[in-house]
Amino acid sequence: MKALLQKIKLFYVKVTKKEETYKRREIRPSQDWSVLLIVNFVILCALIIFASYFYIQIQREKLFSITETNILNEEKINMDLLTKTINDINAREKLTSNIKNNRVRYSDPSM
Repeated sequence: MKALLQKIKLFYVKVTKKEETYKRREIRPSQDWSVLLIVNFVILCALIIFASYFYIQIQREKLFSITETNILNEEKINMDLLTKTINDINAREKLTSNIKNNRVRYSDPSM
């Protein structure tokens, strides 16, 4: 029985033992730094292109343009909704002041 358990243990050790990661893939600081610098350079170039695109669009007044029809349109206020909102705010203010002024007295359960 001990021999069988020993064989199972050796088989398990062989199957589960893995090579260290630094042996599978070498540590190369120069390659890591070059990848880091290239990625940063690509991101910087993308940001420059993105910013220049927005700059050109703003210069041509295509991005933030206001037409005459937008200026002439009047904003109509829903007075019923405005009144309801103001009443709700006033009711909350009254409730808050009542809570501040008339504090609830809790009964002492030990008495």
